[in-house]
Amino acid sequence: MRTNTRPIQLIRNSLRPMVGVLAAAALCGCAATGEKTGTTSRGAEASSPDAGVVGQWIVTLDRGSDGLPQSTLTMLKLPIPDVASGDDAHVEVKQGSIPCEGVGSGGVLKLSPDGAWALVPIGANSGVLQLVYLAGPEPSVIDTIDFNTQVGKVSWRRDNTLVAVALPENEQIAIIPISGTGFGEPTEWPMPGVKPTAVEWSPSGRRLAVIAEGVIPVGFFTVRGEGGESLGLRRISVDFSALPIEGVSLKNGHWTPNERALIVYGSSFGASTADNPAAVSIVSFDEEEGGRWLGGFNIAGAATASALSPEGDLLAVVTVDFNLGVGGAISLFRVDPATGAMEVADQVAVDGPPSSIAFDRAGSTLLTTDFERNLIQIWRIDQSGRDPQLVDSGLEVETGIAPHAVAVAP
Repeated sequence: MRTNTRPIQLIRNSLRPMVGVLAAAALCGCAATGEKTGTTSRGAEASSPDAGVVGQWIVTLDRGSDGLPQSTLTMLKLPIPDVASGDDAHVEVKQGSIPCEGVGSGGVLKLSPDGAWALVPIGANSGVLQLVYLAGPEPSVIDTIDFNTQVGKVSWRRDNTLVAVALPENEQIAIIPISGTGFGEPTEWPMPGVKPTAVEWSPSGRRLAVIAEGVIPVGFFTVRGEGGESLGLRRISVDFSALPIEGVSLKNGHWTPNERALIVYGSSFGASTADNPAAVSIVSFDEEEGGRWLGGFNIAGAATASALSPEGDLLAVVTVDFNLGVGGAISLFRVDPATGAMEVADQVAVDGPPSSIAFDRAGSTLLTTDFERNLIQIWRIDQSGRDPQLVDSGLEVETGIAPHAVAVAP
């Protein structure tokens, strides 16, 4: 591992309306990671005591040096201070180089529920999944596992003991025991006729949703076997007769807290690529009756990532408009955690093409990546009215080169 010494900036964007010009000096990337580095400010604008992001760390995966199969994992200690505080303000920064053959969407970085670990695949073609320890002086890879095939999205079980992995080219999923010393022996299950692209543990850890390419885009399974017992999966029937005839291509999903529904997002199939809008849909779930498609929404643009708030009451989806070449949008949905019913609450445009999105621990702040401008943007969520509204905080954090994934460690 080596420490990335690229300067980091905490800035307010003077190009946004109703936001004054305020910029912090570069945070010096020092030889020892974890060193507290100072910020200074120019201008007289008053600011809140901190950026309002609730959690322990902001974690991003950024592109490494050009021509090298490396990415930079950057960690910013929360709370981010008031940049108007002058020389007394400090931000703790940890950075390290992680083998990664380029970065795509936010799915390449998955934090453990306790925020102490991260899973990062080396690349789409290598089949190697890496376990990264985040709680030390610098992020460091402590173990790897090679599936010898493309690795899809991964999911941690809430108790940190098991990781599920999608293996689309092999038409399989794998479940791996995991501990502080590394990966255990994986157990693999075939998924004939479909290519699993994503997996998602339910909040209780007793069920697993599998999202795949094929005739049945979502599969539900109950998981048995605990405490060293051999694992087993039982498939639960699904009825997708209500699925629109043109179908959908799904990217990922989120369970509601009561495990009665799965909210999924992806793209609807149209007559051409330009006619494939982003799609957000609801699939109900019942242990006995199985799963069925309930409907959803189409959003202009191509879906790149989504996030569900910790309480399960808000869903955010980011899209990119490839017809315009730059820019994108955030769509915010109000979700009934009991039923999974959704309503569109707010939609806003963003300056650069977003590839990842994350809620903070309180569910009151959203972070989005802008890989063209090498920063993340911070959005407040105003829930004073009936419909939650996205409010541009005007605060942007420069983390590294082309950040493609962002997460908040609890």
